[in-house]
Amino acid sequence: MIKTPMSRELVDMMIKKWKVKSVKINAHFSIKRDCHYRLNNREFITPFRLSDPFANTEKSKNNFKFDHVELNLTESSECARGITTDKMNEYKNIIANIRRIFPTDYIKITGAKVLSSNFSELYSEFYFLYNTIYIENQSNLRVDVELLTGFRKSEFHDFPAYFFNDPFDWEGRVHTCTVEDSPISRVLQLFDGKCFQQRNYTGKRVTYKGKTNNCVINFDVLSFLK
Repeated sequence: MIKTPMSRELVDMMIKKWKVKSVKINAHFSIKRDCHYRLNNREFITPFRLSDPFANTEKSKNNFKFDHVELNLTESSECARGITTDKMNEYKNIIANIRRIFPTDYIKITGAKVLSSNFSELYSEFYFLYNTIYIENQSNLRVDVELLTGFRKSEFHDFPAYFFNDPFDWEGRVHTCTVEDSPISRVLQLFDGKCFQQRNYTGKRVTYKGKTNNCVINFDVLSFLK
């Protein structure tokens, strides 16, 4: 769905007709690298992609906000890499476009498989996620990001010390950092390339709060319990 063109008019019509309260977007990997679907009757249809430059996406005229929007990356490691590395920059527009098309103050990113197994790699992924979230000047937004990492269970004890008093400044917007004392646990249905399997994960939540923009970013850093 990320790179596949959709009709803006059709999406808006479904939202109004069905009185949609929340949206779940499932990203899927396709063997076809580029989706060149044609939408006919363009004088009546406005095609859009969530990977389009956000400045080209008209903001929704709906006078309500969705309870939340979920972006599920379980079946798209490409999209997960796109928002957590400096590769495939077309994915950097996805959060801004979601908020323009589906107005909401709460976005969940789930099932993002990343490569990090140490703090340096994890911090780099945090940085590129900041890029994705703040590519457009955001305010009054909560984003929960579920990161499936290669950390060992024993290493989560070091999180409070590593992230202690670790604020970051994003173009003048200072964010404070906290790590929850209690561990978090999840039971996830994940796609292994052939089928979905249930797996148990544990980890820590790292939270950054903006002092002036009322934004909260929760990074749920998880590891598979073998």
